[in-house]
Amino acid sequence: MPTPPSAPVTVQAVVDATGFEVPGLGRPAQWPTALRMMFGMMLDTQQPMSLVWGDERRLLYNEAYVQFLGEKHPAAFGQKLDQVWAEIWDDIGPLVDRARAGEALHLQDVPLAIQRGGRLTRAWFTFFFAPARNEDRSLCGMYSSVLETTSRVLIERRQSLLLDFSDQLEQLEQPDDVLCAATRLLATYLEAGDAFILQPGCEHGQDWSVNEVVGTGRLPQSLDSAALPEALRTLSISHDVVQSPASGLVAGPDDVGPDDVLLAVSVTPPGGSTSALAFICPQARAADDIDFVREVARRATAAIRQLLGVVELRRLTETLEVRVAERTAELERARRDALHVAERLQLSLDAAQLGEWDLDLTTDESHRSLRHDQCFGYDKPIPDWGFEKFIQHVHPEDREFVAQAFHNALDRVDEWDFECRVIWPDGSLHWIGAHGTVYDIDGRPSRMAGIVMDITARKLAEQELRNASRRKDEFLAMLAHELRNPLAPIGTAAQLLQMAPDDHDRVRTSSQIIMRQVSHITDLVDDLLDVSRVTRGLVKLDRVPLDLRTVVAAAVEQTRPLIESRGHALEVQTGADTLPVLGDRTRLIQVIANLLNNAAKYTPKGGRIGLDVGLRGDAVQVQVSDNGSGIAPSLLPVIFDLFTQAERTPDRSQGGLGIGLSLVRSIVQLHGGSVTAASSGPGCGSTFLVSLPLHTAEIEPAPATHAPTGAVPVHGLQVLIVDDNEDAATTMADLLRLQGHDALVAHTGRQALELGRAHAFDAYILDVGLPDMTGYELAGSLRAQGAGDAVFIAATGYGQSQDRELSRAAGFDHHLVKPVDSAELLDLLRAPA
Repeated sequence: MPTPPSAPVTVQAVVDATGFEVPGLGRPAQWPTALRMMFGMMLDTQQPMSLVWGDERRLLYNEAYVQFLGEKHPAAFGQKLDQVWAEIWDDIGPLVDRARAGEALHLQDVPLAIQRGGRLTRAWFTFFFAPARNEDRSLCGMYSSVLETTSRVLIERRQSLLLDFSDQLEQLEQPDDVLCAATRLLATYLEAGDAFILQPGCEHGQDWSVNEVVGTGRLPQSLDSAALPEALRTLSISHDVVQSPASGLVAGPDDVGPDDVLLAVSVTPPGGSTSALAFICPQARAADDIDFVREVARRATAAIRQLLGVVELRRLTETLEVRVAERTAELERARRDALHVAERLQLSLDAAQLGEWDLDLTTDESHRSLRHDQCFGYDKPIPDWGFEKFIQHVHPEDREFVAQAFHNALDRVDEWDFECRVIWPDGSLHWIGAHGTVYDIDGRPSRMAGIVMDITARKLAEQELRNASRRKDEFLAMLAHELRNPLAPIGTAAQLLQMAPDDHDRVRTSSQIIMRQVSHITDLVDDLLDVSRVTRGLVKLDRVPLDLRTVVAAAVEQTRPLIESRGHALEVQTGADTLPVLGDRTRLIQVIANLLNNAAKYTPKGGRIGLDVGLRGDAVQVQVSDNGSGIAPSLLPVIFDLFTQAERTPDRSQGGLGIGLSLVRSIVQLHGGSVTAASSGPGCGSTFLVSLPLHTAEIEPAPATHAPTGAVPVHGLQVLIVDDNEDAATTMADLLRLQGHDALVAHTGRQALELGRAHAFDAYILDVGLPDMTGYELAGSLRAQGAGDAVFIAATGYGQSQDRELSRAAGFDHHLVKPVDSAELLDLLRAPA
């Protein structure tokens, strides 16, 4: 009578056994309190858990953990972990030691090769490792919870392989390719060293041909039926799977391991003979693997069936195409022509940004493109669009003539063409252009079709052009006025000089008038050039750390004469603290002086002007306010635009060209700041606020001013003036002669070179734009003739920084901008005090 199998030994039974003790730990009653508590809790849980204790890594575990140990239990209990799991210690040992060192770990789907049933088996596990601590919180081991995920991992792996197989099948066109793809996929899954396709029949007289897909070439090209397992020889039903020992399949006795298994599955495509996909695997496979092999074979059979069906369908289709080709040729050409027409029409509509529509007058149903609805402010097509809804979107002032245009077209069964304003759902106003026609049936209107286009941008551009033209006309009128103002006293003064040349007082008064008015004209031209350079980005700022208080003081000093002449009270508040900014001192003075000048000019005499400078957050702000004429609400949004002017009285007594505030905004923006204007309306004064970024750095001291110094002695100076403008050259020569200089005049570069060879001049005053050569070239030639010790002064209408650089590079000592300041010129020719 056979001996019944012994009952499995439980963990509790191992612990309770008489005389049981763990090496290094002793009997359970002698274990540390923390170990006994953790072990007790571990025994009570159904989750597989283990506990590794001490430097020897002694393994303790609960009943649920036994399933992973298999035949290693119960001998593994209390043994060293590296001995229990010797086959995977290289994988898990470092992880265990990390947990014993105090690190908590969570490892998902870790593949391990463990001993099961006397052989290594691949399995997947999810581990949760955590450090174990003694009563004094010292590290004494680690405890872990483990969950075997082999089943889920294999299911996911099978699903992934099946998805990849499906993707491959979509690219294959031959049945043999399908069989090879299925064989390679199963070889990967089964970890087969050899994978091949067995097909009945062979030219060599053998029963089976061998098509090796994966392997080392150790299999023969054909096999007798006797060499195959009997179960394989009897495969007849598609998708049958058999397993048998692989020994004897190949000639070499060492080529097949003792546990190697031949696994084969039959594939029977429709109308064909049965083939077998065969694999030499390291071990027999479980039922789940067999089901997967069968599923792959089923899908391969279905794919082959589909390919054969596609081949047959392709054959039938080709035959049918040949039969109907002539009959369909004309229709295809017509279809292509219609498609080309539609494409060209759509391309034209898209290029012109036109929306098309069609309205059935009987049902009031419409068909529209998305661009049509976009013209009325909708991002998506809207339902129920008809004539009434269209009219609701038209501006109330335009509805009557739009409706009349449609009614006239309906009455005459004719076209319409109009432009009107529409109101979008968000309340914004837009313009559309509409064109279309009415179609009839038996003379009665049946439908309307047309196109619509958003012309808002064009309308705005037209309005902007009109505004720009108006501003241009106003600017030209203002410029003419501003130029005529100084020209009138200049002309009068010139006549007085002719009428009374011997009246010294009148001559002096007339000369002063001419100089003041020329200075005014020069300022106008400089302002125009300045705003042009700044707005085009041609100005380079010389930015250094500054205390804005010094800039404000300089601007106040510059504008004080105008403010005092109009009897204004100026109140300045700057505070005692430094206000550092990074800026161009000259340009910032220009900004503040411009605002102060405007406040003085546009405030009636005896007014109040406030200048408040201070720190607001991370910005330094300058506020200029007045109780003057104020700004109309309609002018505020464009007050900083070029040539913008408030309405003036005919006498234009306040002057200006409408460029000052535009220049202010451009300079402030170049400094990374902003400027705003505010006013409650005409007669309520105005406030301008400039904000500049705060800068933290050492402040550069304000530049010191020095008295001008000359370059050459004044008495006996020989001066050559070269200018193609005879009046300019003659008057300058007369001026220098009155100051005791000996001045000669030339009007071309060639004349200047001849005079230079004949005389030794102390100074040359050269115009840059000469008819036969440039002033730069002339200066070089004169120096080459031996005039190297003379002073060279450029007198030109070009005054930009790059012009001054050109002068300096050409060898000029000084650069004066026309009209030349006589005092400055004489100062350059005056010896130092």
